Amino acid sequence: MRALLDTSVLLLPPERLKAATVGYGELAISVATVGEVEHGLLGAGTDWALRFQRDLAHRNMLRLFKVLPFDRAAAREYAKVCFLVRQRGRTHRRRAVDLMIAATASAHQVPLLTANAADLRGAEALVEIVSIATE
Repeated sequence: MRALLDTSVLLLPPERLKAATVGYGELAISVATVGEVEHGLLGAGTDWALRFQRDLAHRNMLRLFKVLPFDRAAAREYAKVCFLVRQRGRTHRRRAVDLMIAATASAHQVPLLTANAADLRGAEALVEIVSIATE
């Protein structure tokens, strides 16, 4: 079985990430996750050693996972996911990237592993949401 990892799962300690993904086989991330991580890199401040260390970790992460595109199929799923989340009384704008990641999982018909399942309430009608405990 394949699965898509939400950005929140990538932030888990390596041993917790490994335990949470056992049995899923091929793991992927969305190009939206790449953007979130790169945005975080830009906010690393002026500590150049820290920025270099984070950039190196990011490059290594990209080698570990297949990166799925946010393409036309994902855009169609995004519209549906936004609609479903709004139907649950939640705003979709503050969660746009999270919903793009869920839409990517839906377009590729793979479960989404996330530590922020509450942010995706409503999306489970289209994509299997697997909640990963952070502790």
